[in-house]
Amino acid sequence: MSKINISSTPSINKTNYVWNYFVDLLQAKMKKIAIVFLMFFVIQNVSAQIPSGVSPSDFLKGTNVTQEELKGKLKEKGLDIENISPQDLPQVQGTIEDAIKEIQSQKGQNTGSGMTEDLTVNNELSKEDLEDKFEDLDELKSSQIGKRVEDGASLEEAISEEELSKRTVKGRAASIYGHSIFFDQTLDFYRTTQTSTPPDNYILGVGDKITINIFGRSQADLIYQIENDGFIRPSGMYKIYLKGLPYGKAKFLLRSRFKQAYAFDKGQFNIDLNTARTVRVNIYGEVYNPGSYTISALNSALSAVIAAGGPTENGSVRNITYIVNGKEKHIDVYDFLTNPNAVMEFGLVNNATIFIPPLSKVVNLGGQFVKTGRFELKDGETIEDLIRIAGGTRKNVSLANFNIDRIVNSERRLSTYNFESAKNMELEDLDVITFRNNKMAYENYIFINGAVRFPGDYEWQNKMTVSQVLKDAILEKYSRLDIAYVVRRNDDNTFRFISVALQKALDNPNSIDDIVLQSGDGIKILDIRDFTDLFLFSITGAVRQPLVLQEWDQESQMRLSDAINFANGVKVNATKFGYIIRTSIENPEIKEYKLVNIEEALKSKGSSSDIVIEVGDSIVIPSNERFSDELFVRIGGAVRSSGQFVYSNTLTLKEVIVMAGGVSDEAETKKIDIYRLKDNDQGHPYTTMITVEIDKNMDPLSANDRIEIRPNDVIEVRKIPNYGAIEIVEIAGEVMYPGNYALTIDNERISDIIEKAGGITSEGNLKGGRLTRIEDNVGVIITNFGSLNGRDKSNVIMKHGDKIIIPAKHDIVQISVVGTNASETYDSLLASNGVITVPFGRSNRAGKYIKAYAGGFAKNAKKGRTFVQHKSGRMVKTKNLGLFRIYPVVSSNSQIITTLKVKKSERRGSETKQRDFYGDFKDLLALVTSALTVVVLAKNI
Repeated sequence: MSKINISSTPSINKTNYVWNYFVDLLQAKMKKIAIVFLMFFVIQNVSAQIPSGVSPSDFLKGTNVTQEELKGKLKEKGLDIENISPQDLPQVQGTIEDAIKEIQSQKGQNTGSGMTEDLTVNNELSKEDLEDKFEDLDELKSSQIGKRVEDGASLEEAISEEELSKRTVKGRAASIYGHSIFFDQTLDFYRTTQTSTPPDNYILGVGDKITINIFGRSQADLIYQIENDGFIRPSGMYKIYLKGLPYGKAKFLLRSRFKQAYAFDKGQFNIDLNTARTVRVNIYGEVYNPGSYTISALNSALSAVIAAGGPTENGSVRNITYIVNGKEKHIDVYDFLTNPNAVMEFGLVNNATIFIPPLSKVVNLGGQFVKTGRFELKDGETIEDLIRIAGGTRKNVSLANFNIDRIVNSERRLSTYNFESAKNMELEDLDVITFRNNKMAYENYIFINGAVRFPGDYEWQNKMTVSQVLKDAILEKYSRLDIAYVVRRNDDNTFRFISVALQKALDNPNSIDDIVLQSGDGIKILDIRDFTDLFLFSITGAVRQPLVLQEWDQESQMRLSDAINFANGVKVNATKFGYIIRTSIENPEIKEYKLVNIEEALKSKGSSSDIVIEVGDSIVIPSNERFSDELFVRIGGAVRSSGQFVYSNTLTLKEVIVMAGGVSDEAETKKIDIYRLKDNDQGHPYTTMITVEIDKNMDPLSANDRIEIRPNDVIEVRKIPNYGAIEIVEIAGEVMYPGNYALTIDNERISDIIEKAGGITSEGNLKGGRLTRIEDNVGVIITNFGSLNGRDKSNVIMKHGDKIIIPAKHDIVQISVVGTNASETYDSLLASNGVITVPFGRSNRAGKYIKAYAGGFAKNAKKGRTFVQHKSGRMVKTKNLGLFRIYPVVSSNSQIITTLKVKKSERRGSETKQRDFYGDFKDLLALVTSALTVVVLAKNI
């Protein structure tokens, strides 16, 4: 939709302008709607036409009604079937169809046979209507709107829901208590076609579809839609007025009316609301997406707010205004949260308005309540009302007093109130109310820890003894029975330990040894294991299952071979020896190291090598790798994967090259250098070089070419001299054959590439040529294309990626008007960039161009600094030869630039600074001279 721009419209016409704009839009929309309804009307009328040759008896095909029955029923209605001509059939078609339905209805009652009747109007758009409304019906079906229609939404609902989904705020949190019900699925949201059980107080209206199922002696499945006049019209019965009736009363009315025409018992008559009507609801105020919405009348006013995205963070939930036919009702969400049935008092009515005002009073409640956080309060509500809204207190909340953090005269103040005297106090906006928790711990307890099966706190009872508590805690078999301790807290918060002869207390309950406990006492049961020295050792290194701090009975005699066996034996790479680190029990700082023969200890158990392990021993069996240096060889240069490899005495040059991925295409296999360390006669190492040659296509599995490799060798595979990929340059513009060209000889220059491209076209401007180099981000190279000759410095050697551009001749020259009199002649024709464009003439210099086309030099022009900038970017300045000046030659597409003289005031300023400097220097020199004179006179006195 185009935007309305009325900023330039006179204020008295703005209203009419906007009105006319929307009238045009409305007319465009109405045309589309009119076309849809016109097509629908034409289709209906066409389908209603009865072809010639059709008689009233043709309406009986597919029914169980005889011609005589129809004749009798029509006679009751004042029609003579035998005297109806084909031309009169369209006028009486409806009467004939109604008569057939009435006969079928009566037959269904009398015989008990099943009957199906659907007297509803299909308000859904047909396929033809959809094709008129949407250009691409398949695209509509595959869209989100089409999927919603297939899911049960009406077209209007689907379009509305799709627009809403694009505007809905995702992932938002509730600002106050009550906001969350609009986005956490607390409230249901219904569609018109959604099968549901409405409450009895739902008000029926035009468009509602009602399903009636009768089973028993009479069987029927009936669907009726409330028509515009408020009636439903069952066949063979009087019409029934349902508009405006509550659903509960309508069910009672329908049951009594249908009882007169059908035979059924209690429980054999069922009524459902098959499809609810849609209503238009206007939702405004503090909602995320205000506007008008078409939704199912099954929804309540609160559910309708969901369609608008729910209230904003500043939206009220206590004073939502619901306006129906000019009458206002006020909705309180907190009432709904305590009584969900209250929401049905606000059923939707067509053209109703819902307004959500902003929050007026918000308080924050903290403490142990069922709900805490921010709550909205109405005027007059008190702290007692707030606690009721919050769901009440937990058991550990103290209501004796509470704090209010309140803003008073722009300052925050804390006040403490007694609840009983202040519970009816009205709260203010932004109050923060805090109730304290009752943190008093229980005191009627004793606790047990140590060697018992169930340690922890136990209830203390008067005159309880140690033996009584231990019956519940259950002593372990490793509990010490000779002594236990009762730990008792003194009044000064110190502790006293009371020893207990535990075995005596257990044997003689309530004796002097069975101490009576006080509330808060603790019982410590000792563990026998804590008083036993454990036999600890470890074995690590080249064993299959290292053991660390293994516990053994101190009386056990553990030998080295036993420890190795418990570690699952030694590994293959284990050394034949090991060592034991023995720590002194009396002084752990003292350690002893002892080498042992592992091989001998395993062969001869109990031998001198199979020593006895002591408490705290650490056995270490090293691996062979630990006693050897890890050696490498390295390879680099023209191989596919440079790197280093662990040395082995089986390694040859061929294996190293294969592990490096083989030699690359640029490798020179006739020169492979191997650098190797050797020792001289004095034992000092030095580096030597060995050059070898290999077959480039060597077979890795071949036994030939086994060149020996030594530890720490460095192998360098050299590259073929001047080897490289094809180097490409580009030439574009006015040459015979522009495009990419390869550098095929050494030191190819600009002229060589131009020659490869067939030379310059007749339109080419060679002097304006430009060379751009991408290598090292050089950019444009300024050179004189007009003097390309052999090895001249202007004839630059080309590099890979270079690009030459030869521009076309335009036979023009641009003159910058600065420093010329052009503005006096061409004032109205000057370009916005301050240049004039003139024809190009051969071999003319800049001064001649300025004189001929720019009115000559201006008085303030600095003629000696006149430049010509060529198309290539090269700048050529004027040569000053004393009294003479030689202006640069102008080429096609070049630009002449003249500078201005420095103003006298600026020059005078610099001269003044010079004079100030010399004046300061003279003053300083005079001062120094005077000082020297004084010194000389002083010496002569």
